[in-house]
Amino acid sequence: MTPLTDSDLAHLAADLVAHLQVSAEWPLHSRLYGLSRTDLVSVRSVAASPGRWWLELADGDPYDFLDRVWLDADELPAVALAATGWAAPLDHCRTTRPSQHPRRERIRTVVVVSADGRQCSALQRQTGEVVLDQSEGPLLRALLRLWSEPGRAA
Repeated sequence: MTPLTDSDLAHLAADLVAHLQVSAEWPLHSRLYGLSRTDLVSVRSVAASPGRWWLELADGDPYDFLDRVWLDADELPAVALAATGWAAPLDHCRTTRPSQHPRRERIRTVVVVSADGRQCSALQRQTGEVVLDQSEGPLLRALLRLWSEPGRAA
């Protein structure tokens, strides 16, 4: 498979968000997808770009499944984790959880990570607005480890 560029990652993230906007209800269980050239499981796959598909690899709580997944970069050069949650303005006391904030809103986050460690995130508000950015945190670090050998820290 041709190496993915940063532009490819941004398009893949935005396209998956767009697909989930029209095909999935809010909230959506977290889902892990692997990028493939082969549509192996057509009923559980999403067209990513010409000649590529997102194959659903896992569904549920990512803290439960990410430690059990290991990928081959030749077969799946990128993954995407799609999850929903709450976002809120930071104008109130920072001790208020976003889900408790009076101006909370649903968001969907899609993080695309390549086997070589590059990433792009698309944050989508329930109103439809999409913002691309970079992410940080324990789930991103777990995604980056998916290509390391089982039992070996990345």
